[in-house]
Amino acid sequence: MKNYLPILIFIYLAAKLLYPQSIQFEQHTVDLNFAGIQYVKIIDIDGDDDLDIIGGSEITPYSSSLGLAYWRNDGGDPINWMRFFIDSSFIHVMSVDAAYIDADTNLDIVASSWQLNQVAWWKSSGNPETGWTKYIIKSGYTNTHDAKCADIDLDQDTDVITVNSAPGSVDICYNQNIIQPSWNYFQLDPGFSSAKSVLVTDLDLDADLDIIGTADGVNDIVWWENTGNNSQVWLKRIIENNFVGTSFADVIDMNADSKLDIIATAWSSNEVAYWICDDLQSNLWIKNIVTSSLPAPSRAFGCDFDMDDDIDIVVVCKIPGKLSVFINDNFNWNEQVLYSNFAGGSALAVEDLDEDGDDDIIAGAGILGDLYWWENKIINTSLKDEENLLLHFGLEQNYPNPFNPSTTISYSVPKMEFVTLKVYDVLGNEIETLINEEKPAGIYEAEFNANNLPSGIYFYILQAGQIIETKKMMLLK
Repeated sequence: MKNYLPILIFIYLAAKLLYPQSIQFEQHTVDLNFAGIQYVKIIDIDGDDDLDIIGGSEITPYSSSLGLAYWRNDGGDPINWMRFFIDSSFIHVMSVDAAYIDADTNLDIVASSWQLNQVAWWKSSGNPETGWTKYIIKSGYTNTHDAKCADIDLDQDTDVITVNSAPGSVDICYNQNIIQPSWNYFQLDPGFSSAKSVLVTDLDLDADLDIIGTADGVNDIVWWENTGNNSQVWLKRIIENNFVGTSFADVIDMNADSKLDIIATAWSSNEVAYWICDDLQSNLWIKNIVTSSLPAPSRAFGCDFDMDDDIDIVVVCKIPGKLSVFINDNFNWNEQVLYSNFAGGSALAVEDLDEDGDDDIIAGAGILGDLYWWENKIINTSLKDEENLLLHFGLEQNYPNPFNPSTTISYSVPKMEFVTLKVYDVLGNEIETLINEEKPAGIYEAEFNANNLPSGIYFYILQAGQIIETKKMMLLK
């Protein structure tokens, strides 16, 4: 294999010197006729090794909502897309997620509906173009706003965290039976006024999952600490209580100190800000404003788009609508507008959609009814099988997943590092060390054979130097 890495690094560094505050994005159309597009999730739903899009429509009046759909990635350059409906009767969709809800090997869909006051899941028959069966997770809400999937209690099945906007609550629906899912409901916070969103992550890095939530009724960003001892014992901690019109939040390490920080939008105060975690034990967070002049910002995500080792921020705004990337120059922010007339901008995701080694932007505008993706051209090469992916550290999702009895884990390191790749069970016990040696820059694969292990959830952790990344996999026998 020819070594293209020195050439790519030279091009990359030259581009940084010549264009230090600009990223080139190329706009591509996904769909120009999906009115009310509100939320998108990027995942390989059909198992063909490329990334698809799942999305929902929430346009009012409710009868105009197009429901829940998925766009199949048919490859090509640029990518060709074909839309299929999952459920056109599930109207006013506010959020979409995908997970293994039952015990088969097909990815299922979870979504929330504002008008139907429901959170539901759709069982996949194995053919995502047809054959979805709907089951209710929780009904009787008022203005259901968000739903996220995660194995909160680490019992090897997928639970669902739900958000009820009026008067406001965050609930955990614990999955009681992976063969035939049933739900035990726990009110995490019954008084979270006008709750808007949740995200799930191990914020305190203690090997269990915590929950972060936003609520514009109380202008709060909070996190609930998972005590790890009891699935119904949580500690509520406030990150911010005066972020007027709090909308959605993202979590990422903004300052490379190995602590997770928060990015959030506030639609009524036109503000995008981030909170540096100064001391998690004392719950000390330091607010920093990116901008206070964006009209009705809806969602924001952090990502190193220009691959200069700091975190940039992409923001989508509702009315009149705009999509912008704020480029980080030593925490000075330079706005690059990608779309200035993005009316009803709300749907937003960041993924390496074309799998060329840099992260792209997927965004939708509900009033326009348009869904696009913006191809990041920071790495402009077709050498997908060569070292173009080596400019950043990366741990991929194992494949297949779920698996039986073996699976492949792929990862990349950008420079010579001592690398460890280990597998753990849900109790934190080390199962196997797959890699424990110095590795030069490269793309690698490791095979994990679980022939002697029971079915369940396992975690694999990659460490290269000071960088650590964790992913979850499921063994089904």
